[in-house]
Amino acid sequence: MSLTLTRKELAALGFTVVDGKAVKTGSLELAATKKQFAGKRLDGFRCGWEARYAERLELEKRVGRILSFEFERERLVIGEGATYKPDFAVLLPDGTKEYREVKGHKREAAIVRIKAAALRYPDRRFVMVSLRRGQWVEIGRWGKR
Repeated sequence: MSLTLTRKELAALGFTVVDGKAVKTGSLELAATKKQFAGKRLDGFRCGWEARYAERLELEKRVGRILSFEFERERLVIGEGATYKPDFAVLLPDGTKEYREVKGHKREAAIVRIKAAALRYPDRRFVMVSLRRGQWVEIGRWGKR
Protein backbone atom coordinates (compact mmCIF):
# COMPACT_ATOMS: atom_id res chain seq x y z
CA MET A 1 0.00 0.00 0.00
CA SER A 2 1.42 3.35 -1.00
CA LEU A 3 0.74 6.28 1.31
CA THR A 4 0.26 9.16 -1.12
CA LEU A 5 -1.79 12.34 -1.07
CA THR A 6 -4.05 13.47 -3.88
CA ARG A 7 -3.39 16.73 -5.72
CA LYS A 8 -6.43 18.22 -3.98
CA GLU A 9 -5.09 17.24 -0.54
CA LEU A 10 -1.67 18.65 -1.41
CA ALA A 11 -3.23 21.91 -2.61
CA ALA A 12 -5.20 22.20 0.65
CA LEU A 13 -1.87 21.95 2.48
CA GLY A 14 -0.22 24.66 0.39
CA PHE A 15 1.63 22.44 -2.09
CA THR A 16 1.50 22.00 -5.85
CA VAL A 17 2.86 19.21 -8.04
CA VAL A 18 5.74 20.11 -10.35
CA ASP A 19 7.45 17.41 -12.42
CA GLY A 20 5.83 14.74 -10.25
CA LYS A 21 7.08 16.21 -6.97
CA ALA A 22 5.25 18.19 -4.28
CA VAL A 23 6.55 21.75 -4.06
CA LYS A 24 5.65 24.09 -1.21
CA THR A 25 3.61 27.06 -2.35
CA GLY A 26 1.92 28.14 0.87
CA SER A 27 3.03 28.87 4.40
CA LEU A 28 2.72 25.36 5.86
CA GLU A 29 5.61 24.75 8.23
CA LEU A 30 6.28 21.11 8.97
CA ALA A 31 9.18 22.04 11.26
CA ALA A 32 6.56 22.68 13.96
CA THR A 33 5.79 18.95 13.89
CA LYS A 34 9.28 18.12 15.11
CA LYS A 35 9.15 20.73 17.90
CA GLN A 36 6.32 18.90 19.65
CA PHE A 37 8.74 16.01 20.23
CA ALA A 38 11.59 18.17 21.55
CA GLY A 39 13.94 16.72 24.12
CA LYS A 40 14.85 13.50 22.34
CA ARG A 41 17.53 12.84 19.76
CA LEU A 42 16.97 14.29 16.26
CA ASP A 43 14.26 16.64 17.50
CA GLY A 44 12.52 13.73 19.19
CA PHE A 45 13.35 10.81 16.98
CA ARG A 46 15.93 8.03 16.95
CA CYS A 47 16.55 8.38 13.22
CA GLY A 48 15.84 10.65 10.29
CA TRP A 49 13.29 8.25 8.82
CA GLU A 50 11.16 8.46 11.98
CA ALA A 51 11.26 12.27 11.77
CA ARG A 52 10.26 12.15 8.10
CA TYR A 53 7.45 9.71 8.85
CA ALA A 54 6.15 12.01 11.61
CA GLU A 55 5.91 14.74 8.98
CA ARG A 56 3.97 12.30 6.80
CA LEU A 57 1.59 11.52 9.69
CA GLU A 58 1.10 15.23 10.34
CA LEU A 59 0.00 15.65 6.71
CA GLU A 60 -2.38 12.68 7.04
CA LYS A 61 -3.82 14.28 10.19
CA ARG A 62 -4.33 17.65 8.51
CA VAL A 63 -6.32 16.10 5.63
CA GLY A 64 -8.38 13.85 7.94
CA ARG A 65 -6.90 10.45 7.12
CA ILE A 66 -5.95 9.97 10.78
CA LEU A 67 -7.20 11.66 13.96
CA SER A 68 -3.96 11.72 15.93
CA PHE A 69 -0.57 10.10 16.42
CA GLU A 70 2.06 9.82 19.15
CA PHE A 71 5.72 8.86 18.97
CA GLU A 72 6.96 6.09 21.28
CA ARG A 73 4.37 6.83 23.95
CA GLU A 74 3.23 3.26 24.62
CA ARG A 75 5.02 0.15 25.79
CA LEU A 76 3.06 -3.03 25.12
CA VAL A 77 3.57 -6.17 27.19
CA ILE A 78 4.05 -9.06 24.74
CA GLY A 79 5.14 -11.80 27.13
CA GLU A 80 6.58 -12.48 30.54
CA GLY A 81 9.25 -9.81 30.96
CA ALA A 82 9.03 -8.84 27.28
CA THR A 83 7.75 -5.54 25.93
CA TYR A 84 7.41 -3.83 22.56
CA LYS A 85 7.50 -0.07 22.06
CA PRO A 86 6.04 0.80 18.63
CA ASP A 87 7.41 3.85 16.83
CA PHE A 88 3.98 5.44 16.34
CA ALA A 89 0.51 4.93 17.83
CA VAL A 90 -2.06 6.18 15.32
CA LEU A 91 -5.78 6.71 15.87
CA LEU A 92 -7.82 6.22 12.69
CA PRO A 93 -11.15 8.00 11.98
CA ASP A 94 -13.11 4.76 12.58
CA GLY A 95 -11.62 4.51 16.10
CA THR A 96 -9.12 1.76 15.25
CA LYS A 97 -5.80 2.01 17.03
CA GLU A 98 -2.93 1.26 14.70
CA TYR A 99 0.74 0.94 15.55
CA ARG A 100 3.25 1.81 12.84
CA GLU A 101 6.85 0.73 12.83
CA VAL A 102 9.37 2.47 10.54
CA LYS A 103 12.04 0.10 9.15
CA GLY A 104 14.56 0.06 6.33
CA HIS A 105 13.70 -3.60 5.75
CA LYS A 106 11.93 -6.44 7.53
CA ARG A 107 14.07 -7.73 10.37
CA GLU A 108 13.19 -11.05 11.95
CA ALA A 109 13.43 -9.73 15.53
CA ALA A 110 11.05 -6.85 14.74
CA ILE A 111 8.59 -9.18 13.02
CA VAL A 112 8.58 -11.56 16.00
CA ARG A 113 7.81 -8.67 18.40
CA ILE A 114 5.05 -7.31 16.17
CA LYS A 115 3.45 -10.75 15.70
CA ALA A 116 3.53 -11.34 19.45
CA ALA A 117 1.89 -7.95 20.03
CA ALA A 118 -0.78 -8.66 17.38
CA LEU A 119 -1.67 -11.93 19.14
CA ARG A 120 -1.84 -10.27 22.55
CA TYR A 121 -3.80 -7.21 21.31
CA PRO A 122 -6.24 -8.57 18.68
CA ASP A 123 -8.29 -5.35 18.64
CA ARG A 124 -5.34 -3.38 17.23
CA ARG A 125 -3.53 -3.25 13.90
CA PHE A 126 0.25 -3.35 13.46
CA VAL A 127 1.86 -2.00 10.29
CA MET A 128 5.50 -1.86 9.20
CA VAL A 129 6.38 0.93 6.74
CA SER A 130 9.49 1.79 4.77
CA LEU A 131 10.65 4.52 2.43
CA ARG A 132 11.05 3.19 -1.12
CA ARG A 133 12.00 5.49 -3.99
CA GLY A 134 10.73 8.52 -2.11
CA GLN A 135 7.35 6.96 -1.22
CA TRP A 136 6.20 5.51 2.09
CA VAL A 137 5.02 1.95 1.52
CA GLU A 138 3.59 -0.73 3.74
CA ILE A 139 5.92 -3.74 3.97
CA GLY A 140 3.95 -5.74 6.54
CA ARG A 141 0.59 -5.82 8.31
CA TRP A 142 -0.58 -7.90 11.27
CA GLY A 143 -3.63 -8.01 13.52
CA LYS A 144 -7.03 -6.42 13.06
CA ARG A 145 -8.05 -6.21 9.41
